[in-house]
Formats: sequence, structure tokens, C-alpha cells
Amino acid sequence: MSDRNTTPTLVRTLQALAFLLAVGGASLAFSDPAIAAPQVRAGTTGQAIKLDGLLDEPAWEQAGVIPDLIQQDPHPGEPTPFTTEIRVLVTASDIVFGIICHDPDPDGIAIHTMQRDGEMGGDDFVSLILDPMNDKRRGYYFRVNAAGARLDGLVAGSRELSIDWDGIWDSATRRTATGWSVEIRIPAQTLRFPWGQDQWGMNVGRYIPRVQTNLRWSGISLDANFTDLQRAGTLNGMSDLRPGRGISFSPFGLVGADRDYSTNEGSNNVEVGGDLTWNINSDLSAILTINPDFAETEVDTRQANLTRFPLFFPEKRPFFLEGSEMFNFGPGLRDDFIPFFSRRIGLFDGQMIGLPVGLKLLGNSGPWQLAGLAVGAEQSELTDETQLFAGRVNYDFSENLTVGA
Repeated sequence: MSDRNTTPTLVRTLQALAFLLAVGGASLAFSDPAIAAPQVRAGTTGQAIKLDGLLDEPAWEQAGVIPDLIQQDPHPGEPTPFTTEIRVLVTASDIVFGIICHDPDPDGIAIHTMQRDGEMGGDDFVSLILDPMNDKRRGYYFRVNAAGARLDGLVAGSRELSIDWDGIWDSATRRTATGWSVEIRIPAQTLRFPWGQDQWGMNVGRYIPRVQTNLRWSGISLDANFTDLQRAGTLNGMSDLRPGRGISFSPFGLVGADRDYSTNEGSNNVEVGGDLTWNINSDLSAILTINPDFAETEVDTRQANLTRFPLFFPEKRPFFLEGSEMFNFGPGLRDDFIPFFSRRIGLFDGQMIGLPVGLKLLGNSGPWQLAGLAVGAEQSELTDETQLFAGRVNYDFSENLTVGA
């Protein structure tokens, strides 16, 4: 092939690579330095908190208090009759929130769903967003409606919220004469955070659907998105929180039997496996899966395809979801451009491929973030035995610039 033909191709390839690095690898976020973020210090207690929706334990008297939330929408800063009190406690292994939602008309409180990760757009609910790394980029989202239905997800970027992640946490609600209240307990093992760091990013919100009003603790301008961690406040007093030994194991077993009635021959089979999670230190976590069982994975949402384009089904397998926000490439592109899509792992030409083992490493150290994924695929009629690897590294140059590849 002549140089005249290869040169334009090479130039186009280099231009495409530059575009991927510039658009997909860098994220920009801006905040107004003139607006001081609110702060609260969590109280500490050694007393167990019973989750019953009633803040009646003596330990709540020692909690950090946010006395009220501010109207964010539709009239930022204006008073409302929907006062909200938030209390924050830290135990040896959990962070606990108590939220009292006063309502001048308790009979008007709306509830439409009890489904996990269900649609709550018409429900009274409260929301929490936590940024344990305090990097103003990645965090955890939690929501509870007045009936106790829960929704959770991972935040990556100012508008990137994935609700496919399901963390281990609990809550309880209680209807009262003046409104409703909720207690939320989040174990330290559910979150990844640097041990000993005193400050976390946090925001709290409440929605009252019958008046279409949003209340916030921080970021109350109309242009502020709740998942924008640049607009979050600061939660102090987190340095004593520890995830214990940081080791958890979820085993599974499957017993099956096959019989050919024409020959009266049968066979039995047994499969065992499990997931092991280990927080090696404050900067590095490892997740090992052996013979992963995806039988309990949430089913895909039924969709009707009326276009000539294929449907998009997001990743829902727990092993691949943990830390998935660190693999995000190109904030704001959502599902329009996904260079790394873990849903394809275990599939080839529409056929399932067994995954006997997988390992994931997730690390944070100062401005550096590192994510690595290695998976072994079994030999099949379509493919040979294969090892798959994906890795991503990010560096935070400043609060407004992150570059990754």
C-alpha cells in the first residue's frame, strides 16, 4: 500500500484517539467559590440504634443536627411550611441518619410504590448523597419514600446516576401526627472511603409531590442538580468510622439432577461458589468471585423496540456493578458512547460463556484512582479459553479537572 493512501488513514486514527482522550478521559466541573458550603459534625455513640422510624433513643441527643432544609424549587430560598430536621450519628461500624419531615397536612402525604428502585416521582421522599472520598466527583445515592421503599445508586459526574447498584443498607419509616420520619443505617462496609478522613461530602433533599417542591441542604439555586457533588455540603466527624476487618463472603450452592426417561439414566451435579470482598487498606479494595451465580440478578426492564437500532440493557450483575463508576468514560455521554461495556463479558455471538473466576481491584490514593478488572472465560463451541482484562486510571489535577485513560 502506498504512503499516499496510508497517511490520511493514520491521521484520522490519531485524530480519533485524541478525541477519545480529550472528550472521554477528561471531566470538567465548576462551582461558585463565593457560596460557602454548609457544614455539620456527626455525633458519635456506642449505643445501638433500633430502626423503627422513631428517634426516641437517648443517643439522638448527641447527634449532629441540620435544623431545616431550604426550598430549591420552584422558589429558591423562600420559606415553606414543610420543615425538616436531620440528625447524623456515627457508631463503631455504621453511619445513621434520622430525618423528621413535618407536614401541615399529613393526610396529603403521597405513596405509590413499595418496589426497590421503583419510580417515586409522585411520592413524598427524602434523599441522601454521600461523597466519602470528598473528591466532588464520585459518590453514593440513597432515597426512601414515606412507605419505606428504597432506591440507591452510584454517582459519577454531576448528572451521572446509575440506580443499577444495590448496596447493603436499611431503613424504617413511621407516620406521625405531624408528618413522617425515617431512620437510615448505612454500614461502613457498604462504602469505599479513606480511613481516618474527617470530612465527607454530603447533601440531603426532600420532595413534596402535591406542591412539586424540592428542599435541599446545599445547592439551592434552580440550576443545581442534586447529584452535582460540587454543590454538596460537608459532613465532619467521620475519622473514627472503620469497616471492621473489611472482609465479607457471600457463598452460593446449586444442586441439580438430570434424568433421561427413555434410558432411565440419570446424573446429579453440584455447583458451589461465592463472592469475597476485602478492604485491604484504606486505599485498596479487592473483590474475588468464583463460579459467580447471577440467578438473583435483577431482570432487565421489558422494552419495545420501535426503531432500527438495538436496545440498550444496562449492567445489573453485582460483581460488575461494584466500583463501576470508576470505569465511566466521558461524563455526560450516558449510553450514547460506551467504550467499555461490561455487559458484553460472558456473551459471544449471542451465546452465554461461563465465567469461572473474576477479580476486581479498586484503589484511591490522593488524586489517583485506579480500577482493574480481570475475568476468565471458559472454553466453548464458539471460543477458546480466554482471559479478559480492563483497567482505568484517573488523576485529579484540581477540583475542576480530572484526566483519565
